[in-house]
Amino acid sequence: MGRSASGVRGVRLHGPEDKVVGMVVVRDRTEDLLVVTERGYGKRSALEDYRVTRRGGKGVLTVRTSQRNGPMVTIMAVNNQDELMVMSSTGKVIRLKVKGVSVLRRATQGVKLIALEGDEAVVDITRLAREVPGTSPGGGNGGDSGDTGDASLADTGAEADAEIGEEEGTARDTVEGSENASGAGENGPDAAGRPGNREETEEGPRV
Repeated sequence: MGRSASGVRGVRLHGPEDKVVGMVVVRDRTEDLLVVTERGYGKRSALEDYRVTRRGGKGVLTVRTSQRNGPMVTIMAVNNQDELMVMSSTGKVIRLKVKGVSVLRRATQGVKLIALEGDEAVVDITRLAREVPGTSPGGGNGGDSGDTGDASLADTGAEADAEIGEEEGTARDTVEGSENASGAGENGPDAAGRPGNREETEEGPRV
């Protein structure tokens, strides 16, 4: 399908006020499906409760909405190790563990996740990222890997210093040798035994 195409129907809506609020890609069938409503209610349901239907159909009921719990706000896949952040329209935020949210049948209203007042409503919810074992907060490998990296850098620096020292020593030897050879040609006898062309006086060398 081309870039400017309008796409195909994914789900058939029930009326003008019905709308799509989210989508989940199922990668792990051991996870649960979490739904949260506008009045602060939510629940988890097993993925096995949702049968596979054809594209463009009306789908199956996932939560019973009413004045008590309000319309659905979001949907996402979660597991017992996850944590959630729920935010209200007045800026109130609550952090809770997923394992504290009840697992209920598909067509139920859910349980209260956050206490709201007046016209306050849930506006967003996100799942906190899980820590990956063996990594440090800086993004690199922790513990032994970091020490090994520092040691490698230290060894490399020592080798570079040693090479620089050898080069400086060779340069000094070359300069000293050139000065000695020059001095022998100016003040000392040449290869034929003749004296040099510079005289020594008490005041110093003079040409």
